[in-house]
Amino acid sequence: MSIKRGLETGDDDQGYTEKDDNSTHLFTVKDLPPEKERELIDKIAARIKELKIEAPSIMILETFKPVNSSLSQLYGFYAAPFLEIFGIRGYEYANFLNKKKNVRDLINKIRENEEDN
Repeated sequence: MSIKRGLETGDDDQGYTEKDDNSTHLFTVKDLPPEKERELIDKIAARIKELKIEAPSIMILETFKPVNSSLSQLYGFYAAPFLEIFGIRGYEYANFLNKKKNVRDLINKIRENEEDN
């Protein structure tokens, strides 16, 4: 989907639609159950809060939100297999980051945690 066409639809405040999540993939993408997505959002946001890197995290996520699907595919292709060797669920994170909705929810959770301070 072209950026111009996405902006014309106005389905989202950033011009993204859920249809963007159905693009072609380098590896098999299995949708995570909603409870697993929520668990990852909470886990990642808690770790970001613990490290006190809320502002840089939001900046990076917002910057790469338009291309997060492509980046998650590269991550899944190159990094995830190596993380699996060390017991880190790399493909789970790649599948999680592949959905723009998850990135948007993660940003919102980080902002909520930041406001709680």
